[in-house]
Amino acid sequence: CFHPAVRFSRPQGGLFQMVWFPEGTDAMPFVQEALKRKVITVPGSAFTTDPDQPSNGVRLNFSLPSQEQIVAGVRILGELTHEMLKG
Repeated sequence: CFHPAVRFSRPQGGLFQMVWFPEGTDAMPFVQEALKRKVITVPGSAFTTDPDQPSNGVRLNFSLPSQEQIVAGVRILGELTHEMLKG
């Protein structure tokens, strides 16, 4: 359901999933728009030594939401990737 240019790996364990937009993409607008749609994500810049530097990554957490919330959230995020990467 994500735009084909978005990369991610299938987690083998843990509580988080990283999603990567094409190089040169600032993920912060995606994070902000997802929040407006009531889906919380964490920008990859939160995990760098310089959080002011743009990052093309977004971290998703799947430890707390229910299965139904995860499915709904992924659908919303998938639609958003298509909106933001169109063209």
